[in-house]
Amino acid sequence: MKRILFMFLFLFACVLTVRAEELATYKAGGRRVWTVDGIDSAFRWCPPGTFMMGSPSNEAGRDNDEKQHEVTLTHDFWRLETEVTQAMWQSVMGDKMNENGDKKNEKGSQDPVDLVSWMECDEFCRKLASKLGMTVSLAMEAQWEYACRAGTTTACAGDLDQMGWYRNNCGGKTHPVGQKQPNAWGLYDMYGNVWEWCQNWYGENYYAEFANERPDRPF
Repeated sequence: MKRILFMFLFLFACVLTVRAEELATYKAGGRRVWTVDGIDSAFRWCPPGTFMMGSPSNEAGRDNDEKQHEVTLTHDFWRLETEVTQAMWQSVMGDKMNENGDKKNEKGSQDPVDLVSWMECDEFCRKLASKLGMTVSLAMEAQWEYACRAGTTTACAGDLDQMGWYRNNCGGKTHPVGQKQPNAWGLYDMYGNVWEWCQNWYGENYYAEFANERPDRPF
């Protein structure tokens, strides 16, 4: 039986095999740690389920491309507890250079990776797959939103200032991961700090046109 690990760097996922008898031990938000080159990475389990993706037309701050629709994810997955850190990125990629050959702004080992392209994230996934012996890919947008909502239906699962770094409280910079309150499934920084890449492409009518197109499978 296949399991999916989601790490958000920007987003990527690992598919791996877990013994069937282990399945009963996990509940939504269950925690498990994998080690990559000496870097411990904690993951939270996200069960299969159905949720309303997008936002209602009367929600404050919504965009026109957020058409609300029901989505069913038939596969469970694991998601990294935090955004991918500088330490994890460096352990896999071996440096702190972006695709233009420039050094990334100097940050602490627990700061989230930023200034990376989709292609760089894809390369990270492939290298990580080689190290873990697993198939790795970016997450689909439906999987990301499902994990972010963690069973809730509102724009934010709690007090935004308590759950995320954003324009009003970040001081114009990123912050070390895991400093704010997690959501109901133990996931941190879902409401800010850095933007995150997804596997599927962006389109103004994507929600309407592809609502039922294998939302938890990129290929």
